[in-house]
Amino acid sequence: MKSKTSFINKGILRNDFKRFSWIGVVYLLGLFFGIPLQIFMLYSKYEETAYISGWNFLRIFRIDSSPLLIILIYVVPILAGLVLFRYLQAGKASDMEHALPVKRETIYNTHIIAGVVCLVVPIVLTALVSWLLVNTLGISDALTTMNATVNGAENMYNMGTVISAWLVTSVVFSLLLFITSVAVGMITGMSTLQGVLSYIFLLLPAGFSLLILHNVSLYVYGFALDYYIEPLGNLSPLVRLGQLRGKFMPITETSLYVVIIVILYFLGRFLYKRRPLESAGNAVAFNIMHPILKYGVTFCCMLLIGSYFNEAMDCLGWTYFGYVMGALISYILMEILLNKSLYIFQWKRFKGLGVYSLIAIAFIAILQFDLIGYETRMPDLDQVNRVCMGSSFYEFTNEEQMNSLTADAFYGRRIVPLYTEKENIANIYNLHKIITEKQSEGLSSSERSRYDRICLVYEMKNGKRMYRQYRIPVQDYDKQLKPIYESREWKYIHYELLRVDPAQVDLIDINEHQLDKSVRVTDGESIKKGIRAIQKDIYEETYEEIMEEKPDWASVEVILKNGENDERFEANGSWEKSYVHFDNWLKEMGKYEQARIIPEDIEYALVEKIAVSSTGGLTHDIQKEYRTNQMPDISELENKPGTLKITDPAQLEKCLRSFFELHKEESDYYIYFKPKDGNVFVQSFEKESAPNFVRVYLDGEK
Repeated sequence: MKSKTSFINKGILRNDFKRFSWIGVVYLLGLFFGIPLQIFMLYSKYEETAYISGWNFLRIFRIDSSPLLIILIYVVPILAGLVLFRYLQAGKASDMEHALPVKRETIYNTHIIAGVVCLVVPIVLTALVSWLLVNTLGISDALTTMNATVNGAENMYNMGTVISAWLVTSVVFSLLLFITSVAVGMITGMSTLQGVLSYIFLLLPAGFSLLILHNVSLYVYGFALDYYIEPLGNLSPLVRLGQLRGKFMPITETSLYVVIIVILYFLGRFLYKRRPLESAGNAVAFNIMHPILKYGVTFCCMLLIGSYFNEAMDCLGWTYFGYVMGALISYILMEILLNKSLYIFQWKRFKGLGVYSLIAIAFIAILQFDLIGYETRMPDLDQVNRVCMGSSFYEFTNEEQMNSLTADAFYGRRIVPLYTEKENIANIYNLHKIITEKQSEGLSSSERSRYDRICLVYEMKNGKRMYRQYRIPVQDYDKQLKPIYESREWKYIHYELLRVDPAQVDLIDINEHQLDKSVRVTDGESIKKGIRAIQKDIYEETYEEIMEEKPDWASVEVILKNGENDERFEANGSWEKSYVHFDNWLKEMGKYEQARIIPEDIEYALVEKIAVSSTGGLTHDIQKEYRTNQMPDISELENKPGTLKITDPAQLEKCLRSFFELHKEESDYYIYFKPKDGNVFVQSFEKESAPNFVRVYLDGEK
């Protein structure tokens, strides 16, 4: 019989709609429940539309804010691809479909059109009904009012634009997931595997890149892993959809997804025309893809299991163990899957694993020897324009802030730790140089050293950038960190109160949280003196005081008023125990004793030495008792042998100035404070910083 030559076959299309229209119905009902019904339900909560309701109506169209919408878009398109081409995975059904006098290309196109209609029509209907609702219920008026209150913006939030953006995003992602499912279905003969591989394929670019980068970072010292993995979410549609957070998808990105959809359509059609009919039921439809799938899965599993053991054990020995187990297990499973037999333990089947192992060992060896000199490479100091140094690369991903040298306008926000002073650039450069030298020398740190992450970005005069990332024991680099941390530039970046103009402050709130003591200052002249005092204390703070990590006396909250639009800002800081000028300012006002815990607030304190059992654990873990509400009776502790009771005000003052937070791991003593009014609270001492009379009594020191 003569084959049909049209793009689609109407008979097959009608049959698809009869059999699979339920997909569109389910999608439509789900979308209606997720958007129009939510609009009506939210509207019914308010007697009249209001500013806050406008924001809430906008949130309804954020795909990532609704678990239902996320599930629908993640599941229904993939399911449509599985169902429409299900006949390919069943031998008899495939033979019957292809026995029709219709070209394979036409059959493929017809099923694609059926899937597109089932997915796109529900989205369009949902958008149309939503638009009618927001206009009929007057929600657009609420948004107009809201726009007028947001910095005087006009049409900043236009409901038509929001709905259109949701429509485009939903259509593009639905079609992308659908056509991905179809294309993957052409290379496998099992429906279950088709679904699994579809999601793997959508996550593969981001997941594979992450595995490669993470494993490279295990061997290349200073590799800026966090910087390179930051944009990886853009490589996976599944991750990217959750990152939109209500924002419009850029036109370039939308166009790219459309191009990918077209490419996958033609790829699927190409494979469909050449797919062997007898491949139904096979894991892989094309024999040529067996080695690609087998070694690809082996490589990914090797990296994944190796990364898992490295994160769990932080040891290269366990990492290598993970590599071996991951490669061996995944290779065996793929042989079983591809051959559909458990009898695969033959020497000829494992020769490939041997060759693969040699290549993997060579790859790891290359990374170990740093053949390109990445670990020791330093920029030319004379060519460095500025340097960013922080604990993460979060700030460095914001180009707008990176290109701004001032940060005066930022209140309550993190700013870029950007250094432009020549002295600081030289100090940071020296720190970097010492880090690389100590790594090559294999120097170790003390057991009690605190570890910090250092992220560096050098920006050269020619615009190029160099990224490095390290996790260092801070104690080993005190000499190099001291001039950086004590610089005015470092403090200006890290202390929000230094970026406050005293003339713009409306009030200062000082809050002590243990006994709920507080002081509020509203007098203009007193406020200016207080701000200048705490700013002077911050600039005079030494590196040792910054790193001491002792609890502060109280938190300091500053309320500022912006004269242009009466918008109020908050700037937060703390009253550290080393601050002298701020102390004196409070004393001058007669507020000092009202703002912090003083010895007169404490009835007495008890100190006990932390006992360690023979197995290395604590015989008396007060932190665990805190968590389980099993605090010991303080009256019993008072009579416990070896417990020091303190009532002298001078000694209590020393204790109040010396204690650390209870959770500090290096603690040697527990101290229980019994306030005259309030509940007992527990803190700790380090032996080195504990008051001398505590060490003399509990350890017999002189």
